[in-house]
Amino acid sequence: MITVNIATVNVITSTDPPVWGEVFTLKLDSAISLMETVMATLQQVLDLVTQQDTDLDSVRLLITGLRDQVAQIGNLTPAQQAALDAIFDKATANSAEIASALAANVPA
Repeated sequence: MITVNIATVNVITSTDPPVWGEVFTLKLDSAISLMETVMATLQQVLDLVTQQDTDLDSVRLLITGLRDQVAQIGNLTPAQQAALDAIFDKATANSAEIASALAANVPA
Protein backbone atom coordinates (compact mmCIF):
# COMPACT_ATOMS: atom_id res chain seq x y z
CA MET A 1 0.00 0.00 0.00
CA ILE A 2 1.27 3.52 -0.86
CA THR A 3 -0.16 6.47 1.03
CA VAL A 4 0.51 10.05 -0.10
CA ASN A 5 -0.52 13.00 2.01
CA ILE A 6 -0.13 16.04 -0.29
CA ALA A 7 -0.79 18.61 2.43
CA THR A 8 2.35 17.62 4.34
CA VAL A 9 4.26 15.99 1.47
CA ASN A 10 4.73 12.78 3.43
CA VAL A 11 5.01 9.54 1.52
CA ILE A 12 4.60 6.31 3.42
CA THR A 13 5.29 3.13 1.51
CA SER A 14 4.28 -0.04 3.25
CA THR A 15 2.16 -3.10 2.80
CA ASP A 16 0.96 -2.77 6.40
CA PRO A 17 -1.45 -0.13 7.64
CA PRO A 18 0.48 2.99 8.76
CA VAL A 19 1.60 3.19 12.35
CA TRP A 20 0.18 6.49 13.56
CA GLY A 21 3.19 7.26 15.72
CA GLU A 22 5.36 7.09 12.60
CA VAL A 23 2.96 9.35 10.68
CA PHE A 24 2.97 11.87 13.54
CA THR A 25 6.77 11.79 13.67
CA LEU A 26 6.99 12.40 9.92
CA LYS A 27 4.59 15.35 10.15
CA LEU A 28 6.44 16.77 13.16
CA ASP A 29 9.76 16.39 11.34
CA SER A 30 8.29 18.21 8.33
CA ALA A 31 6.96 21.01 10.53
CA ILE A 32 10.34 21.41 12.25
CA SER A 33 12.13 21.45 8.90
CA LEU A 34 9.73 24.08 7.57
CA MET A 35 10.19 26.18 10.73
CA GLU A 36 13.99 25.99 10.36
CA THR A 37 13.73 27.07 6.72
CA VAL A 38 11.49 30.03 7.62
CA MET A 39 13.83 31.10 10.44
CA ALA A 40 16.85 30.91 8.12
CA THR A 41 15.00 33.02 5.56
CA LEU A 42 14.05 35.57 8.20
CA GLN A 43 17.69 35.78 9.28
CA GLN A 44 18.74 36.37 5.66
CA VAL A 45 16.23 39.24 5.40
CA LEU A 46 17.45 40.70 8.70
CA ASP A 47 21.05 40.50 7.47
CA LEU A 48 20.10 42.32 4.26
CA VAL A 49 18.23 45.05 6.12
CA THR A 50 21.19 45.48 8.48
CA GLN A 51 23.49 45.83 5.46
CA GLN A 52 21.10 48.40 3.98
CA ASP A 53 21.39 50.45 7.18
CA THR A 54 25.17 50.42 6.81
CA ASP A 55 24.87 51.35 3.13
CA LEU A 56 22.49 54.20 3.94
CA ASP A 57 24.90 55.56 6.53
CA SER A 58 27.63 55.49 3.89
CA VAL A 59 25.42 57.32 1.39
CA ARG A 60 24.55 59.98 3.96
CA LEU A 61 28.23 60.47 4.74
CA LEU A 62 29.08 60.69 1.04
CA ILE A 63 26.36 63.27 0.37
CA THR A 64 27.41 65.37 3.33
CA GLY A 65 31.07 65.21 2.29
CA LEU A 66 30.28 66.17 -1.28
CA ARG A 67 28.05 69.02 -0.17
CA ASP A 68 30.82 70.35 2.07
CA GLN A 69 33.38 70.09 -0.75
CA VAL A 70 31.09 71.84 -3.22
CA ALA A 71 30.43 74.62 -0.69
CA GLN A 72 34.17 75.30 -0.58
CA ILE A 73 34.44 75.67 -4.38
CA GLY A 74 32.61 78.99 -4.54
CA ASN A 75 32.01 81.07 -7.66
CA LEU A 76 29.53 78.68 -9.24
CA THR A 77 27.31 79.98 -11.97
CA PRO A 78 23.60 80.01 -11.19
CA ALA A 79 23.11 77.08 -13.59
CA GLN A 80 25.87 75.04 -11.89
CA GLN A 81 24.42 75.84 -8.47
CA ALA A 82 20.93 74.84 -9.62
CA ALA A 83 22.25 71.54 -11.01
CA LEU A 84 24.09 70.77 -7.74
CA ASP A 85 21.04 71.70 -5.70
CA ALA A 86 18.90 69.36 -7.83
CA ILE A 87 21.38 66.51 -7.32
CA PHE A 88 21.45 66.95 -3.56
CA ASP A 89 17.69 67.46 -3.33
CA LYS A 90 17.11 64.21 -5.23
CA ALA A 91 19.66 62.30 -3.13
CA THR A 92 18.03 63.59 0.05
CA ALA A 93 14.57 62.65 -1.25
CA ASN A 94 15.82 59.17 -2.16
CA SER A 95 17.22 58.69 1.34
CA ALA A 96 13.92 59.79 2.86
CA GLU A 97 11.97 57.45 0.57
CA ILE A 98 14.18 54.49 1.50
CA ALA A 99 13.87 55.30 5.20
CA SER A 100 10.09 55.62 4.88
CA ALA A 101 9.81 52.28 3.04
CA LEU A 102 11.92 50.57 5.69
CA ALA A 103 9.92 52.10 8.51
CA ALA A 104 6.64 51.00 6.92
CA ASN A 105 7.69 47.45 6.04
CA VAL A 106 10.31 46.31 8.52
CA PRO A 107 9.33 45.65 12.12
CA ALA A 108 11.39 47.49 14.72
